[in-house]
Amino acid sequence: MTGGSDPGADDAHPTLAQEAGTAVSAAVLRLAYLTGAQIVQAPPWPGASLTEEQPEPGAGIRIALALERAARAGVRVYIRRASEAGMSWAQVGGALGVAELAQERGSSVAEAAWEYAAGRPAHLSGRPGEFRWVCPDCGEVVSDRGPGGRSPAEDEHGHAEGCHRLAAAVAQWLAQGD
Repeated sequence: MTGGSDPGADDAHPTLAQEAGTAVSAAVLRLAYLTGAQIVQAPPWPGASLTEEQPEPGAGIRIALALERAARAGVRVYIRRASEAGMSWAQVGGALGVAELAQERGSSVAEAAWEYAAGRPAHLSGRPGEFRWVCPDCGEVVSDRGPGGRSPAEDEHGHAEGCHRLAAAVAQWLAQGD
């Protein structure tokens, strides 16, 4: 996900994007060997005068897709850690680099981040989605329904009674309404 001038956007860190691409290519080839996929000699781009080892295209697609799914699951792990560390959905959205996407959709950066974490927009399923994380204050699993302009007490189900973190979030939400 790129997003213009967001610090988390790939285009803001070309070395990161290049290294990630190199790592994916190497991982695809390594997994092709590990799974016994057919390896072919092919040019790395159309018109190239050299060839390189590559998995046959069908295997390459399947392996790259498995890596994409694993990477997305890894992103969700870090989003969960960010939630547990107290980052807001807007801060998570900044790290994801979703400002441009949010603007295109007519939503906030916080909503775009939550939709990424939850895996789908809530309006598509006809019921609220959720993203689960463990509250470091009360130790309970929280089912976070995302930033909807409602009180954290309504959006973050699962906190233990008397949770200080939830109380602080509600107090901050109430202060923003003044």
